[in-house]
Order: sequence, then C-alpha cells, then structure tokens
Amino acid sequence: MTVEDPFRWFEDDADPAVAEWQKQANAKTIEELAISPNAAAVAAAVRATFEDIIMCTAPERFGDT
Repeated sequence: MTVEDPFRWFEDDADPAVAEWQKQANAKTIEELAISPNAAAVAAAVRATFEDIIMCTAPERFGDT
C-alpha cells in the first residue's frame, strides 16, 4: 500500500520554495496576531506550555529528514 504525502517537500530545507513558503507563512502569522485580541493570551499559553523546551533546545536533524 502506498500512502501519498503531499507535504513531504517541506522537509527539504535547502529548497528555495520551502524557504519562501516559510517566509510567507510567518508574515501571515505575524499579521494575524497583530490584529487578534487574543494574541497576548495565546503567547502566554505557548510560553507557559513550552518554555522549558523553547529555552533549552535547538532543532536537530536526524538522518535525512
């Protein structure tokens, strides 16, 4: 059985298309958060939930993906 993964291309961080998609997604996120009345609450919840992870680890590559 073959399962298609239409998002597999996102794993190629050397692909300029992936970098451009990330740039656009980040810009959209910043834009949406800037107008959201819930932005501060969301940021506080993320910090409270992931503070130990965000502050103590960096992304790591394992194998080819």
